[in-house]
Amino acid sequence: YAVPGRVRLPGAAADKHLLRVCFPDLLAAPVLAQAKRGFTLPIRRWMLGPLRDVCESAMLQVRRSGLLEAREAD
Repeated sequence: YAVPGRVRLPGAAADKHLLRVCFPDLLAAPVLAQAKRGFTLPIRRWMLGPLRDVCESAMLQVRRSGLLEAREAD
């Protein structure tokens, strides 16, 4: 469920507008003052570790579906 832009960033509102409005008492000022930044998910670690069985099962289903050529699904 996407939040419409007019709600998420009305006018020239700053980043984190909804957080600032909805949770002013829960978020520390330094958190709200930080610039927006990205993050990296540890997908390789997950796929080789705790989610390995799930990933292998999903890939087997993709191979069996015929949606991709075998070399593309490996």
